[in-house]
Amino acid sequence: MAGQVEQRRVKLADLWVGGRRPFARLRGESPVEMRARLLTNNGLLARGKRKALAYERAMARGEAFPAPFVLALDGQLLLDDGCHRCTAAALSGAHAIDAVVIPVETHRQADAVSELLFNLEAAGASWQDRALLAAAALGCRAAVAT
Repeated sequence: MAGQVEQRRVKLADLWVGGRRPFARLRGESPVEMRARLLTNNGLLARGKRKALAYERAMARGEAFPAPFVLALDGQLLLDDGCHRCTAAALSGAHAIDAVVIPVETHRQADAVSELLFNLEAAGASWQDRALLAAAALGCRAAVAT
């Protein structure tokens, strides 16, 4: 597979989750309205509103968080891991976030990488190790902070 797993800045509005772009401001939507939408109407937060708000407060204090994992497929950026971190960033008014971007060629490959990342996290692997192992599994290079 060509390409490389890399850590880079991505626009929150470009991230796809479940077939939609929840962090993109709707036409005519104010920042206050977007915040309310993310906190009330966002299926991503059905059980995680408190977690996203806690992350938002921690980000405001300057605490560091692991980079979310994003799969690049057919020109779209699919958020695989890091929904609460991205939601917290959007709630705080950020327009972009540092993410680990993993190029995949098919939906089947995306599912396999997603499962690998999940299993590695469950086993206690750091986000850096997960990025490096995903790159190795895909046969591509990795450019992430270690």
